[in-house]
Amino acid sequence: MKKEKIQYIFIYFVIVAIPIVLVIIGYCVFDSMKWDKYKSDPDKKNSVLGIEKILKKPEKERQASDYFELGKNYYSIEEYKLALSSYQKSLKMGYNVAQYNIADVYIATEDYKKAENVYLDMISKDGAQIDAYLAAAELYKKWDGGKYKVLSIFELGLENNLNNYDLLIKLGDYYKENGNKEKALEYYQKALDTHPERAEETKNMISGLQ
Repeated sequence: MKKEKIQYIFIYFVIVAIPIVLVIIGYCVFDSMKWDKYKSDPDKKNSVLGIEKILKKPEKERQASDYFELGKNYYSIEEYKLALSSYQKSLKMGYNVAQYNIADVYIATEDYKKAENVYLDMISKDGAQIDAYLAAAELYKKWDGGKYKVLSIFELGLENNLNNYDLLIKLGDYYKENGNKEKALEYYQKALDTHPERAEETKNMISGLQ
């Protein structure tokens, strides 16, 4: 009976355990080759070295900024899953700027809906984050399913941030790009009236409508 049990264990090891071990070894070899390949690329070498430097730190000693840098390095070599995981850890530790980078990862992987949700969540928590409106608008311009939302995100931005210069100008640009010079002039003029300190650049935009 004992002999049969040993035989069963041996058969199990051969059928199940060995293939698993071989897969793990194969993955490790492939992973190592992949990193060596990155190192041979001058544009990616510094990112890989940066990753290795951070990963040498004990996990307990890593700060939010370390995970943020880790995310940036992974992103630059197009390791998007690892970049996303690193940015999320950074955000969880209070590094709020990582939200924009998380959205960048979603955009890079063409998961536009998730990127939109990131921006809208930021806006819902703090309506004064002008960059979130601008980033959302840029997303909508490249996303077929979101192009009709460009105008509404600018209008929401102005609703929450009355007479913000950047939003007024972007709305003017929007109407100019869509052939409505009259509405473009309306927003450029409003930007000029409410921000006289930026008169020269605004006047140049108005001149560009001629």
